[in-house]
Amino acid sequence: MNEDTPQQRLKAKLEALPLAKLEVKVYGSQVTVTCLSRGAAEKWWPVLARFARMKGLLERSVPAQENQNTVLLPTQRKVFTVYAEVR
Repeated sequence: MNEDTPQQRLKAKLEALPLAKLEVKVYGSQVTVTCLSRGAAEKWWPVLARFARMKGLLERSVPAQENQNTVLLPTQRKVFTVYAEVR
């Protein structure tokens, strides 16, 4: 029995939107959308604000690739994550 949960349905709807995104996560009442640019993250803000309470926009660095067997520091890239809580 493969029943869709409300979180799975919401995630599918958000992933179907034609907005730039790196990752969409929906768990419990929390929604996070990760983008590669601040402009893309700001476009997600009004979309999520229609049905969720906005928590914030966070800029952080993540490894762009795994460096194995080397002394080099991993390459970093900036990502922007929009946080929201479904009402």
